[in-house]
Amino acid sequence: MRFKLDIISQHRGAIYGFSILWIMVFHGHDIDGIDYSFGIDALQPLQDFINAGNVGVDIFLFLSSVCLYFSFFKNPDTYAFIKKRFARIFVPALLIFIVYWTYLLVTSGAWGLYVLRLTLLSFWVTGDTNIWFVSLIVILYLLYPFVFRWLFSGKHPFVRLLVLLAVTYLLIFSLSVAAPEFYDSVEVALTRFPVFIVGCWAGKYVYEKKEVNPAWFALVVVAVVAFFFVKVNSLLPEQIYTRLFYMVGGISLAYALAAIFHGCSLLHRKSHKSVLDTIFAFFGAFSLELYLAHMMCNKVYRLIFPAAYEGWVAGYFVMLLCAAIIAFAAYKIDTPIIRRLTGRNKKLPEAADAVAQEARP
Repeated sequence: MRFKLDIISQHRGAIYGFSILWIMVFHGHDIDGIDYSFGIDALQPLQDFINAGNVGVDIFLFLSSVCLYFSFFKNPDTYAFIKKRFARIFVPALLIFIVYWTYLLVTSGAWGLYVLRLTLLSFWVTGDTNIWFVSLIVILYLLYPFVFRWLFSGKHPFVRLLVLLAVTYLLIFSLSVAAPEFYDSVEVALTRFPVFIVGCWAGKYVYEKKEVNPAWFALVVVAVVAFFFVKVNSLLPEQIYTRLFYMVGGISLAYALAAIFHGCSLLHRKSHKSVLDTIFAFFGAFSLELYLAHMMCNKVYRLIFPAAYEGWVAGYFVMLLCAAIIAFAAYKIDTPIIRRLTGRNKKLPEAADAVAQEARP
């Protein structure tokens, strides 16, 4: 029996769904100060697991860059590629955030910042981390055709991968020394470039449904255990190394989650998709909208309850429910708009992502 690398493609919707929900719960602790252990020692492992929730971003980036290969390989037209990806990201972002950004414009009169927000590039100019992930993927969309051609235009793609990673790491560390203030304002995004690059390279082998010795899956298990061990025990005190180490967690957890969903599906008698897979894939279908609505609602939530939001569990989860409703509504509205803008008449595939996937964004 061989281990198939395309298992992550088969269950990408569920992986996206699990990841976005993990990120949203993580933000409850990281941004809103919620203690999910509630002071109970027996619940500390739950808190530790939630504390690692920002690895969901790395899972997204790895799986999404893998799926970009599917789309670009089938149609290596850079203009068409960028058009589709920009439609997928700009339409929901503007739909969800335009009212909030306009409110900020009215209260501050900062037209320059307003324009930067509309272009989704404010993070790179001002360090505004509200939707930094969207600012990051705008850049990654633009870079992908060049990364693809570098990796696969000649022989030895793995060697080319190593060269590109070496250059990327060199640039990241050089920037951290040469321009520390700018680096500190954007490091949350810069340190995610390597996992995206690895996903670009892996996409070829996922697309080709390459099979490997099942012993390789043991490395996935070891990597997952190592990731949580390092994270829980804070063995990498320097932020730059911690962020870069998240690549290990992002890649290994993507495959670990795929294996879990695949195993559940094999046990399911009625269809090839288990109930667990179906539930998480439902949220995965509008994961980008969930991310955007969650960040917008969290801003509004903290404006309305400035003295009460910190550590308020009930308030936070009510806010999440509101975000989910807004996200689902936005998904239903933006889907036909995106189809029209990109000339797509058929239904978009179920599994959404924050960066791309094989037939959409």
